Amino acid sequence: MPNGAVLPSIGDHGMTTHDWRLYLPVAAAAGLALVAAMQPLVDPRLLFLDPMIAGVVSGDCCRSWYGFMSTLGVLMWVATGAVALFAAMLLRRIDRGSGAWMPLLFAGLISLFFGIDDVYLVHENAAPKLGVPQIAVLLGYVSMAMAYMVLSWRRILAFNPVLFLLAGGLLAMSLAFDVFGIEGSVATIVWEDGAKFAGIAAWASYHLGFAARALRTAMSAPARAGQPVARPFEPASSASRVYRTS
Repeated sequence: MPNGAVLPSIGDHGMTTHDWRLYLPVAAAAGLALVAAMQPLVDPRLLFLDPMIAGVVSGDCCRSWYGFMSTLGVLMWVATGAVALFAAMLLRRIDRGSGAWMPLLFAGLISLFFGIDDVYLVHENAAPKLGVPQIAVLLGYVSMAMAYMVLSWRRILAFNPVLFLLAGGLLAMSLAFDVFGIEGSVATIVWEDGAKFAGIAAWASYHLGFAARALRTAMSAPARAGQPVARPFEPASSASRVYRTS
């Protein structure tokens, strides 16, 4: 099968089905962001901003809950990146010819890159201090996302494109508030980081769902066709016999 082709078995195994369960993490993330924005106990900015920036804004460094939402977002980026890259490695070993591992490789690298940006404030602080304008960094991020979509659009359309577009729309909304919003205002920070948090959840749900379905397809399709399949971590039959008799 050509590397650029869409796996026929993807549709056969329901990868085109809009599984409503994939939207639950997005709804939960949006609900949590709404609660964080509406709660009356603390300044909501301190929950959404990076912990170090929250300490500066509050003038009272530091509290363990500073940057609560920001930290959860970083954890989602890193978890998505790690799972996507691991799934890409397995798919490349099991079914290299299908090329289904490529989108997960790109998505994993992008996820980890964005996680690093959030942790070290690359586009907000680090890059401008090195002489790189913030807008240039943001345009670079947009270019990465566009390149990913151009290279993977067939598989994006084959697996829940609505969820993918929801993730992209929420992250684009966050980017718009970052660029055009009033710096430091509560509304800008809440809308920017709230949309970003829900967008990360949608991105994570999409790619974890894609990885699960792609692995299931790759593992089961050869077995149905009566062909041998490479199953990672499964011992060879001879090794199993030795183990049982020892």
